[in-house]
Amino acid sequence: MSEPCITFESLYINTDVTCVKCYGDYVLTGTGPWFSIYNAETSECLLNCSVFHGQRIHGIAPQSDERIAIFGGRQVVFLHLNLNFKEILNKIRCHVDEWIIDLHWLECGRKFAILTADNVISLWKMNEPEQLAKVSCKLNCLVYSAVILKESWSNLIVLAGTAFGKILVWKPALNLSEKQEHILHTLTGHDGVVSSVSYDAETSVICTTSDDRSVKIWKVNLNHEEYWETASIQLVCSLYGHTARVWKAVTVNRTVVSVGEDSSVMVWGFEGKLLKQWKYHQSTTIWAMDYSTEKNIVVVGGSDGGIIAWPFNMWREESLNHAQLSFHGCLNNSVNHVNHIDGIILRRILILKDNHVVALTKNAALWHYDDCHGAECKFTFDCKRFSNICLLDISTSRALLAIASCDGEILVMSDENCCRGETLTKLVKVHSSEGAISSLHWASDDCLLVCSSSGPMELWKLKAVGDECHSLTCLQKFSLPTKKRSSVMTAVIHDSHLLFGDRTGNIHVYGLITTDDNNGTVMLDKLHTKHQHGKESVTFIMSLKSEIISVGRDGMLCWFTVANKTLHEVSVCRLPMEWPARILIANGGILIAGFVDVKFIVWSHEEKQILLEVQCGGGHRAWDCAVNEDIFTFLYLKDNVVHRCIWSLVDLTRPHLQRGFHLKDINCQKLICENTVKIPYRLVACGSENNTVYLIFLQAGMAPTVAAVLDTHISSVRTLDVCCLRKSEESDLFLLVTAGGRAQLKVWKICVSHSGDEAVLPQVYCSEVCSDILNKCGGKKKASWKSLRPVAEADMRYMDICILQTEHTPRDTCEYTVPFAFILVGCSDGNWRLLNYNTQCDHLNHLKAFPSQMCVLKVGYLFTRSHYFVFTMDTNGCLKLWDLTADIHDAVRSKFQMPNNHKNSFVQTEKQRKPLFSIKVHQTGINSSDTFSVSCERFVIGTGGDDNALSLTMLDLKIGNAGDMDVVCVSQWEDTTAHLAQITGIKMFNGFIITGSVDQCIALWSWSYLSCKLNATKLQSFCSTITDIKGFLAWRTENEFTISLYGQGMELIRAIVNDDPDKEAAQKV
Repeated sequence: MSEPCITFESLYINTDVTCVKCYGDYVLTGTGPWFSIYNAETSECLLNCSVFHGQRIHGIAPQSDERIAIFGGRQVVFLHLNLNFKEILNKIRCHVDEWIIDLHWLECGRKFAILTADNVISLWKMNEPEQLAKVSCKLNCLVYSAVILKESWSNLIVLAGTAFGKILVWKPALNLSEKQEHILHTLTGHDGVVSSVSYDAETSVICTTSDDRSVKIWKVNLNHEEYWETASIQLVCSLYGHTARVWKAVTVNRTVVSVGEDSSVMVWGFEGKLLKQWKYHQSTTIWAMDYSTEKNIVVVGGSDGGIIAWPFNMWREESLNHAQLSFHGCLNNSVNHVNHIDGIILRRILILKDNHVVALTKNAALWHYDDCHGAECKFTFDCKRFSNICLLDISTSRALLAIASCDGEILVMSDENCCRGETLTKLVKVHSSEGAISSLHWASDDCLLVCSSSGPMELWKLKAVGDECHSLTCLQKFSLPTKKRSSVMTAVIHDSHLLFGDRTGNIHVYGLITTDDNNGTVMLDKLHTKHQHGKESVTFIMSLKSEIISVGRDGMLCWFTVANKTLHEVSVCRLPMEWPARILIANGGILIAGFVDVKFIVWSHEEKQILLEVQCGGGHRAWDCAVNEDIFTFLYLKDNVVHRCIWSLVDLTRPHLQRGFHLKDINCQKLICENTVKIPYRLVACGSENNTVYLIFLQAGMAPTVAAVLDTHISSVRTLDVCCLRKSEESDLFLLVTAGGRAQLKVWKICVSHSGDEAVLPQVYCSEVCSDILNKCGGKKKASWKSLRPVAEADMRYMDICILQTEHTPRDTCEYTVPFAFILVGCSDGNWRLLNYNTQCDHLNHLKAFPSQMCVLKVGYLFTRSHYFVFTMDTNGCLKLWDLTADIHDAVRSKFQMPNNHKNSFVQTEKQRKPLFSIKVHQTGINSSDTFSVSCERFVIGTGGDDNALSLTMLDLKIGNAGDMDVVCVSQWEDTTAHLAQITGIKMFNGFIITGSVDQCIALWSWSYLSCKLNATKLQSFCSTITDIKGFLAWRTENEFTISLYGQGMELIRAIVNDDPDKEAAQKV
């Protein structure tokens, strides 16, 4: 019988973006071996295909709207496309002897030139790629970067950057029979490898970058356009600003834009001045960059797999539409500056609905600035009773103003007439019975939360009485407990709930209950107080659909839901700012506005990047920001002058061409749940080196959709595991355990809520319910700082975890009998530990620690009819089995009735405990393992190790005559050359095994156990461009395997198995 035919196919990849090229209305990109075409205006992906096998794209050279050359390594692929760039009509491949550095089209596409890493240029014919000539530079050296100039072979010019810091300017021979040509110019000055060379014909400027962290600008003085031989080239300036290697620099509108390993995009003037600097791609390396003259955009691609296009003029001051507003008369357009009125001191400034500006002075004078009707400044309100302490707040719709005085007077004003050029309209004025008011906040467009200085609070409602009259009615008075009283900072009404945050980081929840009387009285029912933002204040809280979002001075962005009279945390995100102050909704996305030192910044939650920065002096001043239609406005007060900056939201919130993913290596993945109806998806948890866990939806042929980000780990997330707590028609509840560096373990509850619409991805809610850190000796870090002693060794790490599912542990049922789960943990200190987690009280308890003498790399369990066995694998290549039956049964019988001091209790290491069975299956450490159950007492354990070997071990677990357990190794099989490097992933199916290795290969094996003898055969392997592979997640659908490969990036691969290759060959014929 012939072996089955295996076909591998790459479905999706997220890894380093190594090439971007702007061409007309399009952006051409290379991510690993995948080539993509995007519409520069709409960000739509027109084409996405894999052009190489096991090789990354390093360059793209479009010749016309229909023909594109793509090169990488020693390969070139020529694509013939249709007119709309959405279909490949023809594909031609070409191979050369050396690594390709640059490709240049000649003679209108009939020929092309290739420069290789040995500094040799060759001439090729296009129709059927054929080499016509080959010329080498007189100086034989290694070339790292180059650019080829001119349009014909006779006047071709090569600018080559070498590995020794030199830039060689040379010209191929005019006579095709000549084999070498002299060098025209040699540019020196770099102290490292020249990573890029670019030339701008308009300004006659050469830009070079290097490992020495510098950018150099060279001026070319040509006596005649054709004669580089007589040209003079001078170094204009050297630019130092990058903190790591600089990968590329291009000339844009008489400036130089550079990118590098430090994730910075820097704009320089030709004279050497740094004009602007950004951080992109979540602070990871930026590999590629290009500029589109047609669209005036700069496109960058980074190691997080993201591709970003941004308008180049966004950084210029004139693009801000920056103005200094005067409340003395009108704006002087000629000088864009008018001094303020002598003696008037501004206190508060606000932005109204139509971008009008309101300013409140120290003397309680309210001024309205209207630049829609001749830049007119109007005096609106003046009252001496408001002069000492005057509070001002604006409603969520920015149509209503509320002003409060120190003696309890409240005034509400409207901007309904401002659109007609009139001033603000006074609606209603009332007096609070509680006297002096300490804070005033709009909780909705018609509700005010007023807090008195003595403690009591009042909720007021604004109502329309007739056509022009309004009333302000006090709905309810209430007070917080004395110990929890603090200044209220922000408030919101959400689904019959009043929520407000205070200065100590608490969020208070009250239920709004409408009484049956005709007065519309509302009763407030105190429900819950959640201490969320540490000891810092809650700066802003808002309602968004079914969720509540808050930010605080602790730099955290939090999502909540209110259920069962309790505020439940859904997700938490750490923000790149010290002082997040406002949450805005723009084009359906979330923007966070705040301050870092003296800068005002706006951060996009969807794109995970800072969109803009303004030097305003910091947040301890009067300021406001707002989104009105397609305009973002920032207002701030500096030196008693009002400054206003305006941006277009179209440019500001331009969507990424491709969103980035993990910043560093992905260490682990686990499947949480899956769905096969209408929109098939799989929800997967990914842990990485950047201390983050991503929950993503994987769908066939599509980029992953991020459902949630968990980023509260203090070190890398090395391992994770999932189990199901409950399943129902409305939602599913899962337990996620994550662990890694610094011996930190976290427990999360993941709720997957089904909307009923099978065509929409479900909502995912995450909450951290438990966090635990161990020190080296195994105890919790609860000791006082006075008793801490410095240690010479690093903290212990959790290497692997596994949730042990007993008959008492929740699985896929609707209810579970005992509310706890066992957690097995492999540790770097030579022990493996048994923990239990109580799902009702959210308590994690350490039960026992078992000595294994070596670092435990992998841990798992086997279950027979009546016994629980834990298997561990260590750095010595040993597979050990431990009988945990008695421990599990004792824990279940006791139902974990812990003593009163259970928080500090810890069962010490059982020094006398030995493994039931031990066998050496590898020469060195075991990195990966999987099990296959042959019967209820016979198991096959597959392992992959540092010795590049794949090993299969069949074990029989039986009860002896004396009642003790007997473990017998029935058969073993091993392939010591399974891969060329250590094996980091293995998955066993019935008859098939998939392995993955650091050698960037995925292998599919067939295996059998005939007559109790194990055997395996490698069928086919697939080479991926993902480097440093850490493992994979795999699932099977009939004869099709889907593999989610992860390491320095992520790739989805499909393997199709045809059991009858002869039949398939006949069908093809």
